[in-house]
Amino acid sequence: MIHKVIMASFAAAWEMLIDLPVPASIKNAGKDFEDEVFSPLTQMCFPVVGVVAGLIIFFFGGILSMLSMKISGAVIFAISLTLLTELKDSFRSLGALVSLFEQILDKKPLGYAMVNLDNDVRNAAGPLSSLVLVLAVLLKLFTFYLMFYCGYYYWMIAVLVLSFTIQGHLAAAPALNTGLPVIEINQENRLYIWGVAGFFVLFILFKSPYVSLIAFAVAFVFANVVRRFCEIKLNGVTIDIISLAGYLFELFALLLGVLFLSRT
Repeated sequence: MIHKVIMASFAAAWEMLIDLPVPASIKNAGKDFEDEVFSPLTQMCFPVVGVVAGLIIFFFGGILSMLSMKISGAVIFAISLTLLTELKDSFRSLGALVSLFEQILDKKPLGYAMVNLDNDVRNAAGPLSSLVLVLAVLLKLFTFYLMFYCGYYYWMIAVLVLSFTIQGHLAAAPALNTGLPVIEINQENRLYIWGVAGFFVLFILFKSPYVSLIAFAVAFVFANVVRRFCEIKLNGVTIDIISLAGYLFELFALLLGVLFLSRT
């Protein structure tokens, strides 16, 4: 019975993070317990979803490396990963990023811009907004190309684990409109999710110790700073803020991989 509750919690976390359908076997295994999902367990499944998604990418990279030449494989990997990481939330995070920059360039206060994010990337207007969009996509293409070419695609496990952990951390903060969190947990349990994330990042730590420690520390500090800012300045978080925070960390972690891992 407990494994079905875990499956239901995992499916709930997956559906909050990824628009692509949850695997049918997992969905069916936990369907009788969907209304009994224990919120802290759902939150702790956020980094688990990151592990699963990261492992899929890792195995994809491994298979691709065996079936293709280095340069052609890197091109395929870069295009595939850029599309998949944007499709995972239907381009909403990219749209929120463009909207944030658009409003900042219009000299809107940061708090106002965060509360009024437009997650529809199609609404990007003006050359500067288009430039931000293009630069974000090019950044991903470049980092994913190097990730495959230099053989450190295992790093995507840490990237997604920590990105999803940030989102799980913020999902337990009060929402702007209702004052109630997306995931209700006791505040003394709010750090459990970081213990789960740390357990999984530990495996990457053996492979790349310094960059893993830097990424974990930055993720933890960033999540708490964003939550504190939203609670004090905005009176709560929104779904777009949660998604954008995870997206910004993904970009940072990808650059971190280029700086530290592309040379190894």
